[in-house]
Amino acid sequence: GGGHGQFAAVPLNLCASPSVKATYIVNGTWSERAVLDAEKYCDHLEIIKNSHRTDCNYTSFPDIAGKVAPDSKFVYLCSNETVNGIEVFDL
Repeated sequence: GGGHGQFAAVPLNLCASPSVKATYIVNGTWSERAVLDAEKYCDHLEIIKNSHRTDCNYTSFPDIAGKVAPDSKFVYLCSNETVNGIEVFDL
């Protein structure tokens, strides 16, 4: 669908140069799928994964304090992981 198309469109447009760095925060199913497409177009990915994962289920948002690369051109975050029921209200 259209959402899956955006997983590719964002890195395809923003990672035009091989030196561009992007940070992806993985907190559920949709952000995992976004990383799969980003890996096709971005040479330098900083991936922050959720450490509170059990049996392929995400149960909370990962701690991102001090982990986002300051030289990232963009940060990807899915604020409403509907598959796993994780919603982010504040950063």
